[in-house]
Amino acid sequence: MVAGPRGNTATMGRRRWTTAVAIVAAVEIALAVGVPQMQGSTAPPPRLAGAGDVPAAKAKARPKPPDPKPLRLRPVAIGAPIGTLRIPRLHESVTFRQGVGANVLQYGPGHYPMTKLPGQLGTVAIAGHRTTHTHPFLHLNDLRLNDSIVVTADKRRFTYRVYAMRIVRPTDVWVLMMRSRTPRLVLTACHPPHSAAFRLVVFARLSSPLDGTPVAVHGSARS
Repeated sequence: MVAGPRGNTATMGRRRWTTAVAIVAAVEIALAVGVPQMQGSTAPPPRLAGAGDVPAAKAKARPKPPDPKPLRLRPVAIGAPIGTLRIPRLHESVTFRQGVGANVLQYGPGHYPMTKLPGQLGTVAIAGHRTTHTHPFLHLNDLRLNDSIVVTADKRRFTYRVYAMRIVRPTDVWVLMMRSRTPRLVLTACHPPHSAAFRLVVFARLSSPLDGTPVAVHGSARS
């Protein structure tokens, strides 16, 4: 015989009772052993152990490194020699002067007067020709990441490391005005060669002490 509606109702009632008993049992077990707190919990989320887990009473604050002390340099007159610029990869070692006018660059690289001098915080910027007037920056584009550029001024040596190269418009003077606590050197030249349409810019960071290292003097010059 086929069970009627009453038989089906009895069977469904037993199933609901069994399910309810199982749910109650699961809740009791969970309360007994504890369950992880989910969304809305005030407990801190799990994390890996690290240095931040040291008790506050035992944690020691690291001393703040002293601020670098820039050199106190005298103003340099336009056209006066400042120092020597040496680029090992390019086999170049030339004197650079104060100023970037045509009357200065005809003798070699020139320092942008509105930028810092070596030994000071900020950007030191130097311009040079690629095809005329000794063309000291002809192969400037051959520089590579981490190449050294050495500047000697005021009897001290400053070593910079190349970290970037860009081609910009002549009006992009922001490359000279970058503000940073890391002393930088910027070299600029016309690009491409035989054209003044753009500027090739090399960026380098100081890797030696801010005040440079003393240049050893090996005796006096002989006539």
